[in-house]
Amino acid sequence: MSCEETRHALQTLATREFAALDHLASCPACRALADAIIDEEQQMHATIDAWVQQAPPRARRSPWRYALPAALALAAAAALWLVVQGGPPPETTPRSLSVPVAPVKPPADTLDLAAGLGLVLTTPRPIASVRVDDTTVAGAARLGTEGNRVHLFGIAEGQTVLTVTFRDGEPNRYAVTVGPRKTEAPGDNVLAIAVGETQTITPNRPADAVVTSDPSTLAVRDAAGAAVTIEGLRPGITDLVIAFPGTPPQVYQVNVTP
Repeated sequence: MSCEETRHALQTLATREFAALDHLASCPACRALADAIIDEEQQMHATIDAWVQQAPPRARRSPWRYALPAALALAAAAALWLVVQGGPPPETTPRSLSVPVAPVKPPADTLDLAAGLGLVLTTPRPIASVRVDDTTVAGAARLGTEGNRVHLFGIAEGQTVLTVTFRDGEPNRYAVTVGPRKTEAPGDNVLAIAVGETQTITPNRPADAVVTSDPSTLAVRDAAGAAVTIEGLRPGITDLVIAFPGTPPQVYQVNVTP
């Protein structure tokens, strides 16, 4: 405690004592209690002074020799408060400190897809990162060189959340539901390929990214130039995404047969 804080505490204590004098002047019972407290305090001061005189010089200089008299003075003030107020001093409710936490934004949209299939999500702003909460249900990765496309693909039935964080730091969250695998290839661009067979697709221009939603069913063997070579690995339905700079990607549904 600093000198300024100590002086303030002493002034506060003195102010309370002076305020109590009016009550003591008109209440014999309180005066008797106050006299008893003062007599006891004086006896304790005499005992302490005698102890200090007998103590070694270092103990006499110690600031701790003021601790017990100060404690007695505080006890006397507390007793006087009880007399004047008729009860203990009011308790102050401790204030709890709370650190504000930014609320988590709810998912902005719902994305539905089937296991083994995917979709391409195009955003209006450049993407810094993508994350899927449960990677056993779905996966996601940035697609191509444009910086604003995400390839989301289903792995197994279930629900999860896709978080797309933009370069300005703001995230978008999507609720993702993955349904069962398809038994037939949906859509118009359907390719059929047998297990162990390779097939070459020739887009009308070079692609900047070629991915499949289920690499265990279909593999991309070559994507150099304007030709894309794929190979069937196991029976199933998946898709093939061929992305081009500046234009929407080309998506093929692929049926891999035994």
